Amino acid sequence: MRDFQAILSNKQHPEYGEITVPFPIPDNRYDRIIELLEALEIGGTVKRDCLVDEIMGCYPILERLENAEVNVDELDYLARRLDSLDRHEIAKFHAMAYCRDIAGMTDLINLTFCCQEATVIENFRDLGKVGKERFMDVNAATVEDLKYIDFQRVAMKLFSDESGQITPYGVVYDNGMQLEPLYDGRNFPEYHDRDSLLDLELSDGPEREDAATVWLDLPLPAGRIQRAMARAGIGVSETRLQLVTSALPEALLAALELTPENLGSLNELCLAIRNLDKAGRETLGAAVQLAKPESIQEVRNLVGQLDQFCFIPGVSDAAEYGRAMITSGSYIYDPELEEFYDYAGFGAWRISEEQGAFVPSGYIRYLGDRDLRELIRPDINDESQISLSQY
Repeated sequence: MRDFQAILSNKQHPEYGEITVPFPIPDNRYDRIIELLEALEIGGTVKRDCLVDEIMGCYPILERLENAEVNVDELDYLARRLDSLDRHEIAKFHAMAYCRDIAGMTDLINLTFCCQEATVIENFRDLGKVGKERFMDVNAATVEDLKYIDFQRVAMKLFSDESGQITPYGVVYDNGMQLEPLYDGRNFPEYHDRDSLLDLELSDGPEREDAATVWLDLPLPAGRIQRAMARAGIGVSETRLQLVTSALPEALLAALELTPENLGSLNELCLAIRNLDKAGRETLGAAVQLAKPESIQEVRNLVGQLDQFCFIPGVSDAAEYGRAMITSGSYIYDPELEEFYDYAGFGAWRISEEQGAFVPSGYIRYLGDRDLRELIRPDINDESQISLSQY
C-alpha cells in the first residue's frame, strides 16, 4: 500500500493545534480520527475545512494542497484511488497534473479515472518498451495482436509526429485525454477497493436518474456509513436499498432481510463474520441451514455460538459420514480391516443419536444441550441491534 500523511489544522483557530492523519485512513482508526478532527472543530462531512499544513509521502504533486483547505473524506477517497494505480500510472497522474496545472480536489479525483489514457516516457533507452506502452495507451489489442507490432517504429513515429511536454515525472503525451467530471464535488463515483461481504446501493427513494446514491461495502466503520449517507443527503424516510454483490454463503444471504432499517445490524453482522476464517464461514453457512434463523439478530447469535457445532465438509450420506468419523482419530482404526467396517451402519447410528443434518456442502451437527431455537433466540433486553435511524 502506498500511503501518505497529512498534518491538518483549523485555519480559523490555529491555537487548537494539529493532527497528523494517515491516508488512506485505516478502518480501525476512522471513527477515532473523525472524533479528533471534530475536537478541532473541523472534519465536516461536506465542507472543506481542514487546513493542510504539510503532506508527507510518495505523491509529491499533492504538495500543491498545502496551505489549502480540504475535506477529509475527499482526501481519503483520493488516497484510495491513488493506491489502486500501479507505479507507471502514478507517473501518468503526476505528469498530467503537472502539465494541466491541476491542484483542486475535484479535478485530482477525476484525474485518477482518466490519467491512464496518457503516455509518459520515463526512460528513452528502450525504444521497444516506449513503443509498446504508447501503443497500448491508445489501442485495444489482444496478446496475439502484439506479436505483430513493430514497437520501435511506433516509438519513432511518436517522436516525429507529436510533441511531448517535459515534466519532472517524464515526457508526457496526453493523447487527447479529457478530464471527465465523474466526481461532481459531492457524490463519490462508485468504487470498490476493499474486501467486502455485502456491497449495497443506498438511494433516497424511488428509482430515478437524479436520485442521490451511495455505495457501501460492508463491513464499514459506523462513522463511514453515517458520513457517506449525510454527504449524499440520504435520510431515513423513503430510502431504497439494493444488493449489488455478496460474498456471504448463499444459505446465509437467504436468511437476511436486506432493508434500510436493518442496515446497522447488517453491518454489525458483517463485522462479526469478517473475523471468521474460511472453515468458520463454511461452518456458519451449514449451521444456518440447520438452525434456520429467522432474523439478522438470530444469525448474529449463531456466529457467536459456532463452537457448539461440528461441520464435516464433503460428505453426503451416512456411509461417507461414518467413514469420516471412524477415520478421524477419535476411534481406533486399522486400515487392514477396511472391508470389515460398516461405515453406513455406524453413520446411520450416529445420525440417529445427534441433532444434525446433511446440507449441500457436508454434514453439520449441533453439540449443545440447550434447545437450538433457544440458543439463537435474541435476548429481549439486547440493545445491540442498530437501525438506520442511528445513521
